[in-house]
Amino acid sequence: MIDGDVVSFVFSAFLVGLSATLPPGPIFVMVVTVSLEKGFIHGLMVVFGHAIVEILIIAILLFGLGSFLGSDVVKTFVNIGGGLVLILMGYNLLADSYRDRISTSLKNVLDKSAVYNPLVSGAIAAIVNPYFIIWWTMVGGAFIFKGLELFGLVGIVIFPLIHWASDFPWFSFISYCTSRGRRLLNDKVYRMIVGVCGVSLLALGTMFLVDGFIYIFF
Repeated sequence: MIDGDVVSFVFSAFLVGLSATLPPGPIFVMVVTVSLEKGFIHGLMVVFGHAIVEILIIAILLFGLGSFLGSDVVKTFVNIGGGLVLILMGYNLLADSYRDRISTSLKNVLDKSAVYNPLVSGAIAAIVNPYFIIWWTMVGGAFIFKGLELFGLVGIVIFPLIHWASDFPWFSFISYCTSRGRRLLNDKVYRMIVGVCGVSLLALGTMFLVDGFIYIFF
C-alpha cells in the first residue's frame, strides 16, 4: 500500500511545479519567440536549457549553499543584472520588430539559426529571472530535502522529475501551438507578436530592476 505521505508529496509537488510554470515569465516569452522563429523543436530546446540551470541550482542546494543563493546580496545582483539583460533582450526584439528585420520566411528563420542558440537562450532566461532562483532556493529546496527524508538519495531526483512533468508538457504545448500558428501568420502579424514579446521582456526587466534597487535603498 502506498504511504499517504508519499501520495501527498507527489500531488503537492506537481501542483507547486505547475503553479510556478503557468504564469508567463522570461522562459515563457523565450519559448514563444524561439518557436515563432525556428519551430517546435527549437522551442522545446529552450525548456531543456532552463532545466540544465535547475539541475545546477539543485547541486548548489545539496552542497549547502542555499543560504548564499537566498542572501540579499545575491538577490540584489540577480535582480539588477537580470533586469538589465531582459531589458536589452526586449529592446532588441522590439527594435527588430519595428525596423522590419524579421519575417516568417524560411530564409529568415535559417539566417537566424546562426544567431540564436535556443539551449543557451533557455539557460539565460532562467538565470536572469530572480524569482526563478528564489523559488528554487526556498520552495524547490524544501521539496528536495523533503524528498530526501521520504525516499533517501532517490528523493534528490524525484522532485525535479515531478516538476518537469508539469514544465515540459505545458511548454511543449505552447511551443507546438506557436510554431503551428506561425504558418498561418503573415509578416505583419508575426512582427506584432514578436513586438509584444519584446515589450513583455522590457516590462519584466524593469520590474526586476526596480526590485533590485529596492533591496539596496530600502
